[in-house]
Amino acid sequence: METLLTIFGIFVGAFITLFVQLYDQKVKFRLVAIEKRLSAHQEAFSQWYKLVWVIHTPAGDRIKVTNEVRNFWINNCLFLEKNTRKEFDIVIKLVDGYSLKLQIAKNEKDPHKKEELRQDYLNDWKRIFDLPNYIQSEVELKPIVPNIKISAEG
Repeated sequence: METLLTIFGIFVGAFITLFVQLYDQKVKFRLVAIEKRLSAHQEAFSQWYKLVWVIHTPAGDRIKVTNEVRNFWINNCLFLEKNTRKEFDIVIKLVDGYSLKLQIAKNEKDPHKKEELRQDYLNDWKRIFDLPNYIQSEVELKPIVPNIKISAEG
């Protein structure tokens, strides 16, 4: 009977040790994942700044930056939270086509169509500048208000 209790004690001890090790590994994995997600969101914020600064630049410069930012998105999208991932992808496309939309609106002769086009690019502008709100809210940091001195119309 004593031998049976000893064997049972060994099994219980081994089970507890195994359980603690598995739990510890799971906690470490979660911490690494959280750190990687926070890092990806921080980098997304940095990449957003790059996009903002090329909105009104020549196409060659803008395409180069949007391609770099798109590569960041491709390599990190799974680490970004759902809304940030979706909005970031949309913002890349909006920045890519923003200059053309602005030019078309400026060249439009019909005042009603011109106003419609103006509202369209202003809506895009707002969406571009809303991206930091998604990033910050999904990592639960207090909002940072960007201090950028450029306008929607160049």
